[in-house]
Amino acid sequence: MKIDRKALKSAARLAMRRQTGQSPWQVTALYLLLTGGLSLVLGLVTDDPISRLVWLLQQGVEPGQALGLAVSAVGTVGLFANILLLLSRLVLDLGYMSWGLQVSRGKQTGASALTDGFVLVGRVLLLNAAVTLLSLCWYVVIFVPLITLLVPVAFLPGGAVLMPLVLIGGLALFALCVLRYAMADFCLLDEPEQGVFHALRTSRLLLRGRVIEYALLLLSFFGWYVLGVAASWIVESAAITVLGGMDIILRQDMQAVLELSGHPVVVVLTAVAGWAVSLWLQPYVTLTQAGWYDRLREQVGQK
Repeated sequence: MKIDRKALKSAARLAMRRQTGQSPWQVTALYLLLTGGLSLVLGLVTDDPISRLVWLLQQGVEPGQALGLAVSAVGTVGLFANILLLLSRLVLDLGYMSWGLQVSRGKQTGASALTDGFVLVGRVLLLNAAVTLLSLCWYVVIFVPLITLLVPVAFLPGGAVLMPLVLIGGLALFALCVLRYAMADFCLLDEPEQGVFHALRTSRLLLRGRVIEYALLLLSFFGWYVLGVAASWIVESAAITVLGGMDIILRQDMQAVLELSGHPVVVVLTAVAGWAVSLWLQPYVTLTQAGWYDRLREQVGQK
């Protein structure tokens, strides 16, 4: 039976309004500070090793040499801090989903739920590693043959049009395959004693034949995400104009614009603008996903 998206989203908004004590916006603000805020501060004082590695690879540096250069550029302390931040982010993500699941079920809870992931830290890290590995496997399975297929397609009449369509189709197929594990976090929260692989199997079971429907649910928030990007872009453009003057805009000096986009003031203001939208959007999406998960469990349990 198809799940009513509008009713689900309406229930999520109602659950947010019914929270007493710490509001969803307060919990989300703390979550954003502990994840995005710390990441932002760390990014201002040290390089991101992943971004540095990607940049070096794009410059044509050999993978082994690029990895060494990226690590040396970040430094031992910076590398350790980035790894620690990544691991804590994964655990806090599960804690935030735990908060959303409890609120969706009508419970009064607050920021203390953000620590729920630390009790399951080993399982959280294993689950994320398993999903990453499975996603990589699907990427190889889908895109290796796809890239091989693109060679003859390029020589067909209208190949210039067909190639982007084939790539878009491959990306859509990859997304649908990976989305089968989207409920694994909720499954782990409900049945932590069953382990990581049980959570993955349960997620696949719940989303069997429902992946496209779930993808459409996520796409229904597209307008909100566009609003967040637009808010960040407007604030970033305004900050660059103030710092660099209208002259760089009139001269269309892209080099100066790119340099100013990395200015600490611009980076912070841009992030804050995006977070302002996230204070509403993050709990809204999370509670909707939690409600979707509970509806799926109900329907599977009835069979």
